[in-house]
Amino acid sequence: MTTDFDKLKAEDTKSFPAVISGDRVVVKLHDVSDKHLRDVVELEERNSDFAKYFCRRFSNKQVAQEYIEMTHELFKTNRMAEYGIFLKDNTYIGGIAFEYLKAKNMLSIIYFLDKNFRNKGYLSEALHIAEKEMFRRGFINLLLKIDRNNIPSQRVAKSNNYVLKDSADDILSFIKSSKSND
Repeated sequence: MTTDFDKLKAEDTKSFPAVISGDRVVVKLHDVSDKHLRDVVELEERNSDFAKYFCRRFSNKQVAQEYIEMTHELFKTNRMAEYGIFLKDNTYIGGIAFEYLKAKNMLSIIYFLDKNFRNKGYLSEALHIAEKEMFRRGFINLLLKIDRNNIPSQRVAKSNNYVLKDSADDILSFIKSSKSND
């Protein structure tokens, strides 16, 4: 039976992981501490060349805090989980979010990584440990929607065994199924 966010009981929601640990990275829910909000805004400033691919913009700490608080509310209603990607020493290096698409019965994944930490396997590790947790929880299909011009993100999808399923306009849709991991 497929588990989806809308079917989870309140006690199951509490068990949804706040932290997922890998060998080199930790994926954990964003917090609204002053330090983390500063880190979020600074990461976006350093990565302005990739800002066109970001689904949201953090121009200052207040905007970042409002967004993070909104994602916490969506998490409580079982529709979205947004995590920061951290090195084991707690250095914030990016983010990964899962949104349940009820109509398609799948999870949509959005991710980004600070340019200073790209090409080191950190994003692939974060994606791998997070998707493993989602598959463990019963989700069957994961979706990555990637801009056609975002070649680095396409490489991440392909190297993590996502399969190109659709290309509409400038967006490529990559799918990974838990069944392909058996």
